[in-house]
Amino acid sequence: PQNLYTFDVKEAERRLLSSPLVKRAAIKKVSPGTIYIDYLTRKPFAFSGDYTNTAIDEEGRLIPFKPFFTPKKLPEIILYKGREKSELSRNAVWGSSVASPEFEIATKIINYYHEKYASRGLRLIKVDVTKALASSHGEREVVLEFEEVFQGALSNAFKPVLFNIIVRLNESELYNSLSRYALLRGNVLNKIFAQAVHGKESMLLRFDPVVVDLRISDLAFISQ
Repeated sequence: PQNLYTFDVKEAERRLLSSPLVKRAAIKKVSPGTIYIDYLTRKPFAFSGDYTNTAIDEEGRLIPFKPFFTPKKLPEIILYKGREKSELSRNAVWGSSVASPEFEIATKIINYYHEKYASRGLRLIKVDVTKALASSHGEREVVLEFEEVFQGALSNAFKPVLFNIIVRLNESELYNSLSRYALLRGNVLNKIFAQAVHGKESMLLRFDPVVVDLRISDLAFISQ
């Protein structure tokens, strides 16, 4: 027990803010013997593909996920895979910031996806921006991975077909490229995947990932 008048409000706020989960904290003394604590926690915006049990909030802060949050279907952001990390990132701990131009690109894509496509049965599971701003323009790309469920024909019946689609985009035309992919889903991909299911027996069919390369304007290269 501590006397209310000797309780150090600023130190208590500092200790709360030292937690990577706490975004804002304010403490007030309420006579005769109460302290009022008002705090705001950070919310997972995406999972980190570079660290285990780590989420990222909208400001780019790394936060622990388990056991603080219930399971969520959030996209995963990959920022460092395949290239050298900075000293901060190499020794990153929860509470560190990964805010960067690459993270801003990933954030724009995820927000645009939620606005335009999340309600269309299209699930975004991964955003790889490791080469989004590569020094060589020929290497620049943003790689997205979607999980798609199509209906394939089998003996005059339809069954769900699960595909992972890897979409390679031009960093300078992200929104246009996503719109082109949305067109391909209905006009091209559904036909390709419906044919692939022919003769299969399981209830839910899963196939190797399909790559859709949209880095060149007005062209789409699809692996089969």
